[in-house]
Amino acid sequence: MSEKRAFVTLDGLRGIAALAVVTRHAPNFFDSIAVHVLQPNGSIISVGPFFESYLAVDFFFALSGFVLAHAYGDRLRKGMSAARFMTVRMIRLYPLYFVALLVSAVVAQRLWAHGHLSTALLTRDFIFGLLFLPTPNPAALFPLNAPAWSLFDELLANTLFGVIGKRLNTTLLVAIVSATGLTLLYAVNQRLLGFASPGRGAMDAGFEWTSIGAGVARVSYSFFAGILIYRIWKIKRPKGSVPPLLVVIVLGAILAVHPPQGFQTAFDLVSTIIVFPCLIYIGASSRASGVLARAFTWFGLASYAIYVLQAPLYRFILLADAKLATITKIPNPFPSWLPALAFVVFAFIVAVFCDKYIDRPVREFATRLLVRPTSVSSSLNPPITSESGRE
Repeated sequence: MSEKRAFVTLDGLRGIAALAVVTRHAPNFFDSIAVHVLQPNGSIISVGPFFESYLAVDFFFALSGFVLAHAYGDRLRKGMSAARFMTVRMIRLYPLYFVALLVSAVVAQRLWAHGHLSTALLTRDFIFGLLFLPTPNPAALFPLNAPAWSLFDELLANTLFGVIGKRLNTTLLVAIVSATGLTLLYAVNQRLLGFASPGRGAMDAGFEWTSIGAGVARVSYSFFAGILIYRIWKIKRPKGSVPPLLVVIVLGAILAVHPPQGFQTAFDLVSTIIVFPCLIYIGASSRASGVLARAFTWFGLASYAIYVLQAPLYRFILLADAKLATITKIPNPFPSWLPALAFVVFAFIVAVFCDKYIDRPVREFATRLLVRPTSVSSSLNPPITSESGRE
């Protein structure tokens, strides 16, 4: 299986990033080992043990740009249409997104049955969700599955890539990366476009209407930076190979750090603009083998399913058994980390099952139906991610 994956170490990086996001979105399981942040309104929230896990979204964006440039850059330059490219991308993202939407709808229906959600709001949110569009909800762009905001931003970047891919020479690409990088620097430092989350992290924004511009800024830089890194890597690859486990540990450490508040802005920007592209550049040439390669491959294959399903699964579990909501708050014979580990294992098992028995068969069928048969193999095999990602 690992032989079919072009960049196995990047799979490992993708896996640790997905894991970090899971810990952020399941506070009842990770509360006892989480970082707790005081909000401007006086409330305290848990952000999981990986304080910087929101930066996993930016890493996913950059990784997506890299692998899509690898898989489709030449085809776009040779005449692949934007419509066809976006059809392939929707086939890649929508099946598991739809599964997650159904799980979220089951949870929302129970809230509706108990009078906590109106019929009009539930219907509106579900229809917008089916269309993969942000909902006119002030609290979240995608209230039924909050992490989907980054998938939507990813599709915006993909659309632009599909439209300009044929004419995206190196000069234009450098200009785009420079302009979006400077925009990101200025917006984060000046707290523009919705970048204003004191204590939570300088770049923890993009999932609400008030910060939708922040999400666009994040994906605009990281996605095209990933494309640029691929072109650099293709021309001049690193000398030697950095141990793959070391590359993954570095990313994990970055996502786990809790920098002093006065240094958060610098830490986030340096990580996003410089460190993440470098990790992808190095990781692309880092060769994993044996058990490590197989583990990285499994994580890579399951990472998108984990990312898109983790929030609905978490809410579904809490709904199915309300006692789980306080499992780390009451005396019990188990270590406080055991429920957290159990949830991660559960999410991983569900993700692997959905990837193998739902996502792949549906994508193969949809590809044969909507894309020319000669494109089926090449559309399914490249390690495409976006998965990212994402809050």
